[in-house]
Amino acid sequence: MLIQPIIENAIKHGLEHKRGEAFITVNFSSENTILTCTVTDNGIGREQSEQRNKSKSYKSVSSSIIKERIQALSIIYNIQLHYATSDLYSEDGKPAGTLVSIQMPIGIKTMSDHFQN
Repeated sequence: MLIQPIIENAIKHGLEHKRGEAFITVNFSSENTILTCTVTDNGIGREQSEQRNKSKSYKSVSSSIIKERIQALSIIYNIQLHYATSDLYSEDGKPAGTLVSIQMPIGIKTMSDHFQN
């Protein structure tokens, strides 16, 4: 629900116009009670993607979709989710992709758990 639009965005805006080898890495890790999911791509970067999209009069909606879903989950489960996007750069300062991170608590009750109690 949260990760799909991030991966779709990485493909559509980061990798579609990339020359050479392209990759997306999805990583899950946990520390104490926090689950972290990171999605990393080696695409053209957000700045170049935005410039390409300006010429096409295209507006990406994936960020707003993710924020709406995070807000809904926060309200439903009374939890805090954190979402951040970072630009990646090569050693020579050129855009080298994007890193998106979502952090959420582990062990939240599901809707069915609420109805069973």
